Amino acid sequence: IPVAAFMERLSGISRMDELKADQCAVATLFRAGYNPRALITLLARAERHQKEAYGKGYGKAKFVQFWLG
Repeated sequence: IPVAAFMERLSGISRMDELKADQCAVATLFRAGYNPRALITLLARAERHQKEAYGKGYGKAKFVQFWLG
């Protein structure tokens, strides 16, 4: 089973759920007067920060953090 399918089954959150959440976030940002494309920059910065914080263990730390909250 590919990792994405495994995580989908484990979490109960489908790719469609994630897509709907992303669409809602973009619409909300637009209605609030923000540039929705800035969300891409924000998420990229957050991921880069996490990679710097966890180093080589980023993937494992991200998986553990996801499940332990």
